[in-house]
Amino acid sequence: PTLLFVAANPFRVLLGSTAHAEPCAELLAILCFVACARRRPGWSVLWLSLATLCRFQAILLGIPLAFALLVEQRRRDVRTPALLAAPLLSLLLLHLYLRWRVPGFTSIFASHAIFWRAPFGQPFSAIAALGHMGATWLGTFPLWAVWVTLAVYAGAGVAGLRPAERGRGYLPLWIA
Repeated sequence: PTLLFVAANPFRVLLGSTAHAEPCAELLAILCFVACARRRPGWSVLWLSLATLCRFQAILLGIPLAFALLVEQRRRDVRTPALLAAPLLSLLLLHLYLRWRVPGFTSIFASHAIFWRAPFGQPFSAIAALGHMGATWLGTFPLWAVWVTLAVYAGAGVAGLRPAERGRGYLPLWIA
């Protein structure tokens, strides 16, 4: 399921070669979960902290990492919550550094709002919204790519729920 999630994404053809921070963040996120599968929580947290520095949205991957460590691996010692706080701490330190060094800096979220306003919403609500834009939107971006991507993610998530994947329940959570 992870290979399907990583390799079969049709957006790679459209965006994979452009200069964005997403490929770096994705690589670090994959390294995070490889380390998690090898039961190396320190490395997992380090990779996730670095992914968060590339793209602040990567902080959401702390949810499946916490699930893997606390629920599946049953790591409930004092060290685990401290480790899980490290990605948040790295994001906070980056924010404080930028606020200290960049005049007029208010927040990382406000800085990104210049390009887009991306509030949390219902999953897949953008597909319906974009569908109402009609031919002008369809000429810019192929709607089939959205549906193929949705099918790839859903297929990878369902494959991750198989009994053979027991013990790696964080993977479908990661995909979600």
